[in-house]
Amino acid sequence: MPAHAVEEVPAPFVGNLARRAASSEVPSVGGVLADRRLLSPAAVVHLQRLAGNSSVSQLLARNERPAEPHRELTPHLVAQRDGDEPAPAAQTESSDAEEGQEISVPAITVDGHPGSDDGEGGCDNLSLHGNTHADFDGGPGSTVTNQKASISKGCDPACGPDVKCINLTGTLVSAYKATVQVNMPDMPGGLTECEQGKVQDFLDKILLPHEKDHEKRLKTYDGKTQLPVNVTGCGMDDLTSKVEKMHLDEDAKRQDAARKLSKAIDPFRRTVDCSGCKS
Repeated sequence: MPAHAVEEVPAPFVGNLARRAASSEVPSVGGVLADRRLLSPAAVVHLQRLAGNSSVSQLLARNERPAEPHRELTPHLVAQRDGDEPAPAAQTESSDAEEGQEISVPAITVDGHPGSDDGEGGCDNLSLHGNTHADFDGGPGSTVTNQKASISKGCDPACGPDVKCINLTGTLVSAYKATVQVNMPDMPGGLTECEQGKVQDFLDKILLPHEKDHEKRLKTYDGKTQLPVNVTGCGMDDLTSKVEKMHLDEDAKRQDAARKLSKAIDPFRRTVDCSGCKS
């Protein structure tokens, strides 16, 4: 009889039968279960005498039930005992990383928007004007140092398919520099030697210091900053965009502050005193 159709025999019956089989002509238990033809009236009566009516009745009742169909376990199933916890599914390369798990991402580097500014001073009588021009570099190549990235669930709205929600921390280091050029007017033509002397004194002692003041004020843009970074976004493009916005906001504030400081000393109007010169 195939192994899958074997029925469990009641323990009391097996014990009784085993103790008495040695001295009796009793059909084997396996034979009884395998071939019903062995259950002749005489054999049944003999078994009842050896094991008792109740045990034989139970055996016959159990053997009459149809055998459970044979089932083959598919390769991916794992045998478990009653009471075991379900076996956890194995994590694959395509499984989502857990929240808080640190991951490796490319270093983030961003640039600002360069700008410029002009400050002027002058002399009404001779229309003498200086010009101080500043170019703000925008803090190019600003980089996030001590950068750490980890999987997060804080993205709102949620990320699209196959895009990870990432939290990025670190320090955004930026260096800003303004290149300033002071342009002084040429000496006007048609002046006497005395008038030229007066004009030169005006240029050197009044107009140039004013333009140098513009330069000093515009150079307040210069400096190195460190901004703490703690942003969450969907993938590297989103993270880079958020870090870039931090940098652009800081750069714009520095440019605006330097321009306002420079414009605070204008308008500048002085006259050249040529009263001591003969025309």
